[in-house]
Amino acid sequence: MHWSTVSVAEEDGEVVADELAAAAGEDGRSAGETCLRSVSQATRCIVNWKNVSHKSLGLVTVLIALVAATALPIPAMADDLRCTALYDWDFDGNGFGGTLHISVDGGGNLAGTVYGDPIRGFYNNVSNEMMFIRSAGGSTDPASQQVFTGYYWQEGLLDVLAGSYEAFSGTGASAGRHRFGFKASCMVIP
Repeated sequence: MHWSTVSVAEEDGEVVADELAAAAGEDGRSAGETCLRSVSQATRCIVNWKNVSHKSLGLVTVLIALVAATALPIPAMADDLRCTALYDWDFDGNGFGGTLHISVDGGGNLAGTVYGDPIRGFYNNVSNEMMFIRSAGGSTDPASQQVFTGYYWQEGLLDVLAGSYEAFSGTGASAGRHRFGFKASCMVIP
């Protein structure tokens, strides 16, 4: 009777399989048994190729598909962002104070204003990352855009957002000074 060991490993996002000849029971399992380990490790199965049923192959295929499905991204849901459209955030961008207004839909799409200018972007409640673009003065000129990236957290009744933003020449930035910091906070009223 001839047995084969099938190894499946993930390398650079691709599933790679190799087949090595091996003696039956080399790892203490009986014929036809399979062993499923974490995705990042090799998955090894000892299979009697002459006696494998199509039903067994289908089960192995389903298991591999389930493991691969766990690598899919998790959609963002903005359930935990407490300060939304009804609240004003105190906003400080590089020492310039103002107000931030945001709303986030169930898909993580963000809209609102900062300094009275429109913003559009995304909020991901899995990573608590928020990213948005400010169109200074409502301009569509790329040189008048600012790109904000920050992280959200809660401190008791205070919602906090802090990060940095990239600015362009139309907003006063220069080649030597184009990255700035920002912080926003909002008190939640229960």
